[in-house]
Amino acid sequence: MVFNGEDRQRGIVPLLRYINPQTGDHYYTIHGRELGNGANGYNLEGPACYIFKIRVDGSVPLLEYYNNRSGDHFYTTDKRELGHGFEGYQFTKVAGFVFLR
Repeated sequence: MVFNGEDRQRGIVPLLRYINPQTGDHYYTIHGRELGNGANGYNLEGPACYIFKIRVDGSVPLLEYYNNRSGDHFYTTDKRELGHGFEGYQFTKVAGFVFLR
């Protein structure tokens, strides 16, 4: 897929993938300035895919959870998977919106 200005106008943005080589944790964000080309021990790997910045008809939220003890991020579209927190994971934000197959 080639990302262009028309996609951005429709609310489609790259979901950037970062890795922390010391912990093995992956972090995903639509906000490029959040970690830039790498910060806090994370290195930018590049776009993982493209998602919607805002909710569109038929889309569901991509939920981000974080575990302070392990330093691990977890992403899911099913809030029943971790709910309000499970095994140390706490909900942090909606990372964006996606379609389920």
